[in-house]
Amino acid sequence: MGKRKLHLSASAISAFLACPMRFKGAYIDGVRKIIQTESQRRGTNWHELLEIVGLMPEAVCRFCANLIHPDNECPVCQGTGFLVGDSMDAAHRMLAVSYEHVPIGVDVNDWQTERAKLFYSLSAYKWWWSIGEHEQSYKVIATEVPFDMPVINPSTGNSCRDVKLVGKIDKIVQFDNGAFGQMEHKSTARPIDDGSEYWKHLRMDIQTTLYPYAMLRMQKEGRLEYLNIMPDSPIATKVLYDVWHTPQIKMKKLSFTDTKRFVKECEYMGEKFGITGASIETTFKELKNGKQGKKGKDTVVYGDDVRVDGHPVKIIKGKNTDDINFMETEGMYGTRLFTSMTGEPERYYNRREIQRSVEEMTIFERKMYSIYKAILMMRRTDGWWTDGTQCEAKFRCQYTPYCWNSEELSPDNLLDGFECIFRKDEEENDNA
Repeated sequence: MGKRKLHLSASAISAFLACPMRFKGAYIDGVRKIIQTESQRRGTNWHELLEIVGLMPEAVCRFCANLIHPDNECPVCQGTGFLVGDSMDAAHRMLAVSYEHVPIGVDVNDWQTERAKLFYSLSAYKWWWSIGEHEQSYKVIATEVPFDMPVINPSTGNSCRDVKLVGKIDKIVQFDNGAFGQMEHKSTARPIDDGSEYWKHLRMDIQTTLYPYAMLRMQKEGRLEYLNIMPDSPIATKVLYDVWHTPQIKMKKLSFTDTKRFVKECEYMGEKFGITGASIETTFKELKNGKQGKKGKDTVVYGDDVRVDGHPVKIIKGKNTDDINFMETEGMYGTRLFTSMTGEPERYYNRREIQRSVEEMTIFERKMYSIYKAILMMRRTDGWWTDGTQCEAKFRCQYTPYCWNSEELSPDNLLDGFECIFRKDEEENDNA
């Protein structure tokens, strides 16, 4: 394989700073895990959902905007080219498509939990931030704005020909003071309250400087004039970070008492549900004098197909003969989750601004050039080193099967569960 032009995204730069071997595997050789991790999948879907829910009625469908004919299977526009119905309906359709098939090795309950977690988190997000209903402190100018620019040699001001800084800005916004900036969406399992360490670590994230730097350069080069952002327009080198703390709540088994109450009242967490295939049968004890006792015993009577709002229910038998327990359905779980999130919204949602100075931009430009030169040196000498402290720092590095077993990390040595994304691209180009 020939040497490719270097594409330095925020994730690529972070990988290089953490472990050059990790960077080599992912961005030089293109060796990646075939199966997406839950956090990767959840983060991608969360971004898609936020873009959909921000659409105005009958807005142009971004997913089909560049197609000659809109896709009839598109969950957003359904082949019309425009948003069909309410944005939350479109979000629900998108999740139905994305989670239609359960991957091999993934538990069905976990798969349903992930889908419900996204949808009900989105519902609570919309409720908390009142999207489209109240005046915001910013106005969205554009969404999903890509950037692609060469690294600059700070000594000469010349562009480096074989490397690019790349990325995609979630939203370009205009703040109330007229200045322009960005809004980025993040998701994390870590606490996000104002006093948490999440925000301290975020300031160190390469993206918090790369994106304002890229936007500033695009403005000065006239590449944002199509958005009416001129080179002399007021600009804020700041990013408004919109963060979602992913709930750790899981689907649960109802107790026998709660199961009986649910079947009897058809109510869960204050919401009504339709139940078919199960009912309550009350039996009374017969007293010695032949009369029935005043207190009866409630038993859940059920058939082979018990459903809640049309969805099948998993039934678990208890220790006693008559005891059974319902597992929450996706809708029941979502109701409990929504109740928790709307009860403590500050725990799950937060927004903070991170400001960068022009001086920080200048220092960043020098750093990018230094990183680029270091990558060139390692690629030229094939002297990629590993950092053993990063193998399981925060998360396990995907390349531990290579490093821990002294396997060659290259496109010609693909271990089980890996593929080469660059080779796939080349095969598609050869067949074109």
